[in-house]
Amino acid sequence: MDRSFQKNEIVNHYIRFGEIPKDEMSGIWHHGVFAGKELGVSVYSCVEINNKYHIIIPLPCSEDTISTLHSFLTDADRNVYLVSGDVVGYGSDNEPLLKNIHIINDISKETYGTRSYSNNSVIVQVTQD
Repeated sequence: MDRSFQKNEIVNHYIRFGEIPKDEMSGIWHHGVFAGKELGVSVYSCVEINNKYHIIIPLPCSEDTISTLHSFLTDADRNVYLVSGDVVGYGSDNEPLLKNIHIINDISKETYGTRSYSNNSVIVQVTQD
């Protein structure tokens, strides 16, 4: 599947797990070893349906992609943000990379994964392009 950059990306809201790096470049990690920097900040595309955020897992995805998402969903200390920005490409896990990021909402205290808090949810959903 060709995931080359497309200017007219349909999704315009994203989920960011963790703080936004000051240089707007996420680290690339492979089996816990730092392997370099991405061209932007790694995020997950999402859609909101009935006040719940559905993460769209990029396909094809690897075991590393699923493992990373699992660790994000179960890390109670990691902040989670609903963000927007300019798509500048795709990362090593085929995830969108953003620059000029704007935090829309801090959703750290909401329901997602195995952590239950208050009013909304982040739900993982696999979709095919």
